Amino acid sequence: MRKWMGLLLGLMLVVSVAPVYGEGEIFVTAVNKIASTKKGVPDTYRVILNDSIEVKDIVMEKSDGKTVIKYPVYTSARGKVYPQFEVLSEQASAEIEKSVKTGKPSATVAKSMTFKISKFSKLKRPSTLKAFASVDFNNAVRVECKIMGGKKGPWVSWPAVKDETTGKYNKQVSVVNKNVKKVVENSLLKRYAAADVETETDDMEVQEEE
Repeated sequence: MRKWMGLLLGLMLVVSVAPVYGEGEIFVTAVNKIASTKKGVPDTYRVILNDSIEVKDIVMEKSDGKTVIKYPVYTSARGKVYPQFEVLSEQASAEIEKSVKTGKPSATVAKSMTFKISKFSKLKRPSTLKAFASVDFNNAVRVECKIMGGKKGPWVSWPAVKDETTGKYNKQVSVVNKNVKKVVENSLLKRYAAADVETETDDMEVQEEE
């Protein structure tokens, strides 16, 4: 009897101290501050989530005595704002905000990363821009992307903003884990190849990369 009680207590101890990583958890594996070199332009922050997703152009502001974290957006010529990255869970929001405030990565790190294509709209009109898509990672963060047409065939474009001075595009969100990127992009391209026109998007203002 004592032997079985000892085993039971041992199992309870293991369960209580072992870390459990559930699907949907996001942790910050790297964070750094990029000081602004332009007057009137705030500093920005860069984070890497689960060793897979890099998010830049994060801004921390004060509003009514509270800290507000703003994520990268695309602003059209008409002033319409399109989110490029969204946080879907409270857990992910808390982890990112804590890391940006402290300048330190999460104490706990989950390596797993799942994804799903949550939105997909293939354009009807002729254009180098072929489709819009949203990809959810761990059901906790959402990244917008586009399918572009090229000489070598369609390819996936992740969020980037054009530097009007240099004419080059600066990445806002990217998939830095090569294995994750390959699987996600292959899934997006397969979806594009098989997709019918799901949504008429002629009325949307878009940024077409050169």
